[in-house]
Amino acid sequence: MKAITLFGAAFLLVFLIAAVVSVYGFGQYEHAWGRGGSVQVEAWLALVGALVAMGSFGISSALLHRVHAPAASFALGVVCAAGFIALCWAINGFASSSGVYVAFLLLISLSAFAALGGLRAAG
Repeated sequence: MKAITLFGAAFLLVFLIAAVVSVYGFGQYEHAWGRGGSVQVEAWLALVGALVAMGSFGISSALLHRVHAPAASFALGVVCAAGFIALCWAINGFASSSGVYVAFLLLISLSAFAALGGLRAAG
């Protein structure tokens, strides 16, 4: 359970850093809400995304009988979240109408695929 929680915490941390950089660094925010309101909305969405990713990672780890070291779980969470952000950015550049469903399926599949990583497998 600790490995799954660390995966979710890393995922949330990367999402929150990306939200702050996007709003304050690149000026990508809803002007009606302001910068703080936009970061708050993105933080709530990041929490939901991290919970979905954590559930997908946990279920996939259980089905694959994988036991992850804490450091490996945290690293997998960081890499998976960064990959998710990069893939969503690239998909949005090519097909701006892809939508939430594609992002949701991508989040689940990347998190499930991340369960294959790690240091050791349980018997």
